[in-house]
Amino acid sequence: MEAQEHPTTITLLDARGRAYQPVEETITSMTFSSLAELYMNGVRNKVPALKRPDDIEQRLQTICRHIGNVPLEKLDFHAIEHYVQARYKEGKDRCKKRPGKLAYSTIKREVARIRSCMNWGAKHGHLEKSSIPDFPTKDLPESPPRNRTCTPIEYMKLLQYTADPTDQAYNPNLRAMIIIAYNTGMRRGEIVGLSWEQIDFKKNFIRLGAEDTKTSEGRSIPMNGPVRHCLEGMYGKKRKTQWVFEREGERLIDFPRRAWKHARWAIDAEDMHFHDLRHTFVTNNRGKYHDHVLMAITGHKTDATFRRYSHVTEADLQAAVA
Repeated sequence: MEAQEHPTTITLLDARGRAYQPVEETITSMTFSSLAELYMNGVRNKVPALKRPDDIEQRLQTICRHIGNVPLEKLDFHAIEHYVQARYKEGKDRCKKRPGKLAYSTIKREVARIRSCMNWGAKHGHLEKSSIPDFPTKDLPESPPRNRTCTPIEYMKLLQYTADPTDQAYNPNLRAMIIIAYNTGMRRGEIVGLSWEQIDFKKNFIRLGAEDTKTSEGRSIPMNGPVRHCLEGMYGKKRKTQWVFEREGERLIDFPRRAWKHARWAIDAEDMHFHDLRHTFVTNNRGKYHDHVLMAITGHKTDATFRRYSHVTEADLQAAVA
């Protein structure tokens, strides 16, 4: 996979939402915003394929709105604990299950990013290793696993609306991504980053290298009829790049979020995440194949994680007593 070029600087926001201007600071006076700026520029071209720099930058901007002006010497356990509580209470109105509150998993990822930033700073001499505090995340409960799958009717409706040029959800790339995710369980980033050299039509596999996956382990994913038919149709068209998903002759970098939002609205499934298609694949194929075969296809490394994706449905319960 070709490395994507990125600008060498970023713009982080301070606690008031203003663009932060880095200045020369000593170790004792450096704020978290200053460290975040250095950290982002240092790791921008080294992040794994599925963790896009823009996603990390966005998370850092959220963090800096709360603790950006805090000097590193004052960023202790209590400051991080206060951040955790503030973020949990801040919330988002669109969260229906816990109105006004963020998921614990979101907060844990933010605190993990703070930890990564400070560890990087210590490694590069921007702060003392001994000054890095303990992080109060162990007591945070795990968010309950999602129990949402895409029904066959919802799947067909998604394909219908994304193929209709008169609908706001129309997007041929998104339609192909839905087909691939529903029938292979691939992660969104793995799908968006596909190149034609990874598509083995002769042996009927999609082949991912270690650099293409979240777990840094390559795997081969068999193509069923719908996936092969979809990719063959895309391959037959005039192509201008080596990438499966392109737009106006350029590689498609971003997932088509706007079209996905309209597609969910169109089928009255606003609670559906694209990642739920991965859950759906595991659930639909549970029992057809041995768990270890499914794990080899999806790339799950542990049984515990795999079980979070395998959902027992009411139909399964009824079949058990039939």
